[in-house]
Amino acid sequence: ATLCFHLAKGRSRISGRMGWNLFQEEEKSYWQDFEDALPSLTYQQRIYGFAFCFGAGWIINFLSAAFLPRINTVQGSTMFALFYTLGNIIAICRS
Repeated sequence: ATLCFHLAKGRSRISGRMGWNLFQEEEKSYWQDFEDALPSLTYQQRIYGFAFCFGAGWIINFLSAAFLPRINTVQGSTMFALFYTLGNIIAICRS
């Protein structure tokens, strides 16, 4: 049988005319790889994580408003941008 060499996503497979594969690996989708990388969480743990990220993001965004009166200074604008950005990133992590 004539062998054909195939490269698929960094894995080599050798297949012949009969349709056999020496290295049979199921190709995983993006979501299957993602689910394998993260541990499974219970519903309660997901709710706690959502509540924490929502609360922390809201508080940090609220704290950024304290730097609005000093936004015309370099330090005030830097601190405002830092707190505002960090608060939004944490808030996005809740979803």
